Amino acid sequence: MDVLEDHKKYLVRKLQTLDWDTFRDVNVSVDTYDFNAVNGIVEMEETVHPVRLNFENVPAGYRLTQNDRASIIRFVNELLDDNLNDALELVEVADVGSRNGRSLLTSRRLDTVSLPLRITVRAPSDVSDFALSYVMEVLDEHKEDLVRKLK
Repeated sequence: MDVLEDHKKYLVRKLQTLDWDTFRDVNVSVDTYDFNAVNGIVEMEETVHPVRLNFENVPAGYRLTQNDRASIIRFVNELLDDNLNDALELVEVADVGSRNGRSLLTSRRLDTVSLPLRITVRAPSDVSDFALSYVMEVLDEHKEDLVRKLK
């Protein structure tokens, strides 16, 4: 910017020497612009979202096995990959691994088992603020598919 500012007066004099009446009283200002936007390049941002799947009404004392966890994560990965908004790209669905699939709520007969996940998506910077709501919407709309998969 400083280089352009230093040559601003020179540029004004050069433009004023042109024979075009349009440039006789010209003033010049210098600023920046978003090169990517002008050239159709979209800045992508990765965002990480903590999401917990809660499985209610499972037998008391049940714990998710490693195979169960892996199967659920594969299903969630496929589900999001197939159904996310076109502006979003799924990067990863990862098992956070906390609590080892243990119940968070207890009762005599039924429990709730939670599976905390870390879901990473890539999206244009103007969409990334809404990425979590898109992820949650897809998961909510397809929770019955997950239940059928588990049966």
